[in-house]
Amino acid sequence: MGPFQKKPMLSQCNRSFMTGIRIVRATLRSFVGFMAIASLVASSGCNRAEPGIVLYADQDPQVVESLVRQIQADVGTPVRVVCAAPEQVAQGIGLAQRVREERKADVYWAGNPIAMQKVMDDGLLLKMKTPLTIPYVPEARDPDFYWVGLDARFRVILYHRRAVPRNRLPDSLASLRDPQWRGKAGMAHPNRSFSARYHLMTLFALASEADARELLSGIRANQVQLLPGEQAVADAVTSGKVAWGITDSDVAERAIRSGAPVDYVVPDQKSGSTARAMGIPPEALPTLGTPLLVTPVGLLKDRPLRGEAENLFRAMVKLSTANAMATRIQPDRLPTHEALLDSPPATSKHRIKDFRRLLLAPLTSRQAREAEMRVTLAVEELLEP
Repeated sequence: MGPFQKKPMLSQCNRSFMTGIRIVRATLRSFVGFMAIASLVASSGCNRAEPGIVLYADQDPQVVESLVRQIQADVGTPVRVVCAAPEQVAQGIGLAQRVREERKADVYWAGNPIAMQKVMDDGLLLKMKTPLTIPYVPEARDPDFYWVGLDARFRVILYHRRAVPRNRLPDSLASLRDPQWRGKAGMAHPNRSFSARYHLMTLFALASEADARELLSGIRANQVQLLPGEQAVADAVTSGKVAWGITDSDVAERAIRSGAPVDYVVPDQKSGSTARAMGIPPEALPTLGTPLLVTPVGLLKDRPLRGEAENLFRAMVKLSTANAMATRIQPDRLPTHEALLDSPPATSKHRIKDFRRLLLAPLTSRQAREAEMRVTLAVEELLEP
């Protein structure tokens, strides 16, 4: 399993008690996050008071406003926008709970697949298999077309070229436990960044529980710097605070374009790379691949302005909107529309222009949701001081 020293065994009673405490702490954190949304979203500049169809969005307000301006003429009906607070978007909480409880949203643009999966599991979404949604690639949509992802990013290893020689490049999430990088690698704290937590969900869903927990123990033992967010990871790498860190591709693309001496590689792409970095036989663990994170949009059921809401959804997923997203509104992320992946926009500066060429983690949103609580408990136990 790897060269980690095992903790003394707790009695079954103590283990059950500690697990209960961790569940309570995790539940309280989610509740506090939800209450923060309730108080913060009311003051967001992304909200509009006029009547019309309602779009709930777990996105940057400027991005949402740009998209609405792009499509308003096609929609016709005024669009009332409600945005989650930025810190709640980063943590992956977003507005999913409000969508499920309030039933006021006509369209929901989630920040991650798990948020949309929770809404879908409540039976609140309409299936939208149409000529407009079919061109979205299978990797970036629900297989039954209950939602489609409007853009995508993937996980990368961002490294400082002066601190990491090409012949020593880390190549796996599990490289975080490599002793040669003790205290010199970083990642966002999983409780502060949904992307980092989603990466761990991939690990817990595809590896054994023992191997996944051992990697978390190794991250702590190797003094990996746990930072307050994905941008903080990029800042730490560009400043030389860490030699390398795991972050999102859009964050890495911006860091490269800033002129800093940094570059990135995609983790867990070579056969056996995950197992080698874990110190276990290659046959014991499949290569994880890199997680793909999309921002799903879905149409809600049983709303009074059904036709107008469908117009909004269709306007959001049409090719011209996807092109505007890729070239102007959200250019640091990759498109998910087949036409734009087959023929990338001329203005695209992405080092990797088509995520379909990568080894992607074979993780469904349902698998990720099932792994979520196990990750939360393991982080509480193994990464917290």
